[in-house]
Amino acid sequence: MRMRGGVGLLAPSYVVGEIEGDVDTLSNKVAVLNEFAMPDVKELWGWDTYRKSDRSAAALACDSVRATLDKAGLQPTQVDALVLCCNGGFNYHAQNRYLGELTTTLGLGYTFVSWVGGAGCASLFSAAKLANALVESGTSRTVLVVTVDKIERDVERFQRYGVLSDGSCSFVVMRSDAADYSIRAVKVMSCPSSLQNGGANFQEKCQLIYSVFDELKREGLAELAKTTAFFGSNIFIPIQEIELSVMPVDGLLAYQGNTARYGHCYAADPIINLVDFYSQPENADVGTSMLASTAHGHFGLIMLQKR
Repeated sequence: MRMRGGVGLLAPSYVVGEIEGDVDTLSNKVAVLNEFAMPDVKELWGWDTYRKSDRSAAALACDSVRATLDKAGLQPTQVDALVLCCNGGFNYHAQNRYLGELTTTLGLGYTFVSWVGGAGCASLFSAAKLANALVESGTSRTVLVVTVDKIERDVERFQRYGVLSDGSCSFVVMRSDAADYSIRAVKVMSCPSSLQNGGANFQEKCQLIYSVFDELKREGLAELAKTTAFFGSNIFIPIQEIELSVMPVDGLLAYQGNTARYGHCYAADPIINLVDFYSQPENADVGTSMLASTAHGHFGLIMLQKR
């Protein structure tokens, strides 16, 4: 079986909005429930609270990165590449100002910087794929991956698929025997027709997921799918269950404890769930895990081996 060149994932961290709100207080909740014929049953859907922040998106990202660098024992100047995931509707100049604020505040200095957006919840996996390739090829030694999303208007928080929260996650990708996890596989694929129709065709979504797992098989990595822990998006529970049932993997232990507690923090969810799962002593011996998310026409996954 092909190894992944000793690339590791270090010091995953996250922050969520400091203000907790009750989902029942969101003004558009009833309208969305009525529009999509969703019963108002928290026990069924998994919703409860959401998190919002008075801090800027850049401040959220900086808090997460500081925690990551501290856990990894790295100085900001040791980072030679930054990959940022953000789905905010920024133009070129706004992106540059945002990146300038982030890199200056963190003291990163001169680095390779890349902005990943447009893939929604799957942006994390696009960023991880880029980071993994940079390290595997020897182009970069220490790649910092950051996701951050912040909702500006509370009326946009309640959606058909989840209750949106403000949050950020971060981790380091580098060649290191001291990594918390070995990266065994990173896969991201997109379906052209689904990109055009917003992912509305369920059969297309299924085929996209199958295609990613077929690629694992072709590369001799199919046995990695015999994983025990699964970390996905904190979207409404019925949608989580449907998407999980499509994946050709048996015996998955899906961590769903954060759906009611945090809501859906866009791309950050799988890392948030990974961190919280392994913070519980009873999970210390769980060695293999899968992180995965679907978005409108995109599907990504990461296979990890805990050291």
